[in-house]
Amino acid sequence: MALGQLDPLAQILEQLMLDIGEEFEETSQPVIASLLSQVSKLVEKLTLRFDSFRAIFLEGLDRKIRERISTYSKTSEKVPGAAIDST
Repeated sequence: MALGQLDPLAQILEQLMLDIGEEFEETSQPVIASLLSQVSKLVEKLTLRFDSFRAIFLEGLDRKIRERISTYSKTSEKVPGAAIDST
């Protein structure tokens, strides 16, 4: 490798650092910062709604499972030929 050349990994890292610098400059502009703030608030609202839906859904699912269990016979019926072998 020649003295003036960077290895591929160093080139990638250098490009990433340049990209990060550009991204920081872009997000530091008031319009972009405002949009990012609004998006953040929307994501938070969506997360809260999803959590609320999830709680309601799981509550309904739990109720359906309890109903299904309650429909099963309370006493176990012996099945001919079925036994537990304890040996």
